[in-house]
Amino acid sequence: MKNLSASDLRIVGLVCALLVTASSPASAQDLTNGLVAYWPLDQVQGNKTPDLVNGYDMQLNNLSAADLVEGIRGKCFSFSNQKKTLLSRVHGANDELPINKQAAFTVSLWTKVNGTGQSDLRVFSEGNTSNSDPLFNIGTSSTGGNGSVDLFLRQSGLEPGNHILTTGEPFDDQWHHLVFVQQEDGSRTIYIDGVADELEIAAKPAGSWKVNDTTIGGILRAAPTHWVSGLIDEVALWKRALTAEEINSVKTNGVPNVGTSPLPLEIKKFAADFPSVTQGDKVVLHWEASKDASLSIGPGVGDVSAQTQFGVGSLELAVNQTTSFTLTATRGTETLTAQTIVHAVSGVQPNWRLIENFEFLPAGGIAGQGNWLNPEGLFSVVDLGANKALGFTGGANLAAVPLNSLSLSEGRKATLFFRVSVLPDDTASAIGVNLGLTERPIRFNGDFTGNVGPFIRLERLADGGTIDAQAHNGVGAAFDAVADALQPGVVYQVWIDVENRGFDVGDLYSVYLAKEGASRATLFQDYVADRDAVNIDPALGTPGLDLNYLFFSAIDANQGTNTVLFDDFYLSSNGFNTSTPVSSSSFQPPPTQIVITGFAYSAGAKSFTVTWTTEAGRT
Repeated sequence: MKNLSASDLRIVGLVCALLVTASSPASAQDLTNGLVAYWPLDQVQGNKTPDLVNGYDMQLNNLSAADLVEGIRGKCFSFSNQKKTLLSRVHGANDELPINKQAAFTVSLWTKVNGTGQSDLRVFSEGNTSNSDPLFNIGTSSTGGNGSVDLFLRQSGLEPGNHILTTGEPFDDQWHHLVFVQQEDGSRTIYIDGVADELEIAAKPAGSWKVNDTTIGGILRAAPTHWVSGLIDEVALWKRALTAEEINSVKTNGVPNVGTSPLPLEIKKFAADFPSVTQGDKVVLHWEASKDASLSIGPGVGDVSAQTQFGVGSLELAVNQTTSFTLTATRGTETLTAQTIVHAVSGVQPNWRLIENFEFLPAGGIAGQGNWLNPEGLFSVVDLGANKALGFTGGANLAAVPLNSLSLSEGRKATLFFRVSVLPDDTASAIGVNLGLTERPIRFNGDFTGNVGPFIRLERLADGGTIDAQAHNGVGAAFDAVADALQPGVVYQVWIDVENRGFDVGDLYSVYLAKEGASRATLFQDYVADRDAVNIDPALGTPGLDLNYLFFSAIDANQGTNTVLFDDFYLSSNGFNTSTPVSSSSFQPPPTQIVITGFAYSAGAKSFTVTWTTEAGRT
């Protein structure tokens, strides 16, 4: 062979390097391009598992270090539908997630799931915590009949992709690598073990997905649902479409660890269990901030390091007067603060704890106010001038408030008190609204017709003026009714005594009603609630032990606007309570204001013309 010069050798070396690069799998350097999040799912830090890219750590829901088992690489989490396990993160406006905010993206994960018998459960999802409609889901077949991957893609206004199934069946209780890819032009493909599946997925239409959270092992909307059972490992998201070669490199070599970029100093959450409490009662403050920040609360609390793990903490304290609490986060020379106000309500009778009186909430939609949830329809705070109350518009509405520290645990007894009035000027509208206590996930209005817990129904047909009160006595029982229990234009006090005996036995409840200022009468005595211990809906899960929501479900349509108004929700603190917690509330709307806007006299016609407007803008 001819002797080569040094210059020739350098050229040969460069050519060889290029050939090696061209023929080798995608390099780790290439795979870091566009990598937004990587959850190895092999460790627990406080109540989270870390993201190794941007610090988008996932919150543990009914999971702990005890649920870590051997995975495809290192450890992974074992998920359980029965335990309602889930990993979740609600994103900030400046986060690069949810991944569906990107025009092109890739979702990669390993699963060991038996899809047969698991109907419509999810391994990966993006949803919205205040709107049940938008969903991006990768999960098991909606029928549970085989091991196919079910894609459920829904956003009002965009063409849906509801329950489309892969040809391949990777949910066969063995480890398989799943990758969902969306290109810049919206075209989409799912890969199973590095091979593109034959399923044809319609391209994403123009428009934005209105999702704000990412979950592994189920769905998070107003409440979590659709928990899958099985193992999930090595979840990673890119804000670009990986090539088939890159996908196989991830399958073979794993996700590259690029090191976590520090997030800006942030306070994600600082809030109280309830924005108002009975004077002298205790409230729980919750916070979530940068896990490397020092945290303190004023006034009168100070450093809260002992109550904080990896940026997440809580603290119970008494509130004797309305107080504005300030959380201060410090990291080096950076400082950030957030405030939350807790109102102290005086004049409450002993042994009552306030859930909501609406006085400190602005008029308008209830969603996002305090801790209120309103995933369907419209419930609103109605300003009546002398008072504020809760009303709803139309029908097919669902709202709820988490009871948090007031949740009624199994074995306890308590009384739910509230006021209700049906306005007298709309006696033709139908009424159909259910309300009470439940542990059922807050998902859809239609979930609250039965198998709910202790609740009552107020109903009026469109051709009548009076309102019936109804209740279930036992699982699957028809409603029993007290006809004409309520009259329009009258304010009523309602007491519901509840004994949480567990869903397998049935909660015991009784309902009492009184016109304002009159003696109370018994409507329903020692009824058994309808939570079903036999027929379990896997999407909503086995009923839990605690009754942890106060819910409102306006089932029927065409119910007018704010025809039914509610106020003064209290829960007794120690067993049943027959007293009235606070004095009467006004349900009378303020008088209509009439403003003269014009006045004219016509001599020829010998007439006066007056024009006027009301506060509603009518002329």
